[in-house]
Amino acid sequence: MSLTPENFAQCMIIHMVRKLPKVTWLNNKDRFLQPTKKLPPEFISDAVIWSLFAPSNQTVSLRNVEYEGTIYRKPNNFYPFTLAEVRSWECSSPEIRLQLETATEDRFAATWLKGRKLSAQVQAVLVAGRYQIRMALGKSVNLAELSAKLLPQIYELRFLRDEVRYFQVGKKKTRTVKSESIKRIVFTASGAPFAQRRGRER
Repeated sequence: MSLTPENFAQCMIIHMVRKLPKVTWLNNKDRFLQPTKKLPPEFISDAVIWSLFAPSNQTVSLRNVEYEGTIYRKPNNFYPFTLAEVRSWECSSPEIRLQLETATEDRFAATWLKGRKLSAQVQAVLVAGRYQIRMALGKSVNLAELSAKLLPQIYELRFLRDEVRYFQVGKKKTRTVKSESIKRIVFTASGAPFAQRRGRER
């Protein structure tokens, strides 16, 4: 699937849904589904920010890379901060200062975030991200609070079924099994929209 401005949020949500739940012997055979509920705007922005800061997004950029006689420069469009904000930060690197002076537009993620109402958990991640970049700490942003908020919603919105979720009650474990019509997500190599197939749990 190619990531485009039109499917950016969808791709970020899929990445979060697939990477956030920890794989265990209980859920390693679970199928990812098309949610049966409308996704709240806050869930969408939470999922996007989670994916932007998650180490698993494997974000890269290319600068002055030559291939078959052509010089390639590919910016990191997952950068969530605006050019105006970054220029206001103190910067001791002449190379980075030069890049900021010659840059002409915000990266796509920063543009996407403009004007959106962001949750407290997302704002905390962005604050930590600013601090990390400005101080060059070399540490990952702490996503624990945002992850704890998003994980239950993966099941509530029916990206994954609840049939193999175990809840610790004292020393006893109980299992919930739900029966209902479901739709399965089908990922195609061409990046076509989700195909759907109905089934019934027995």
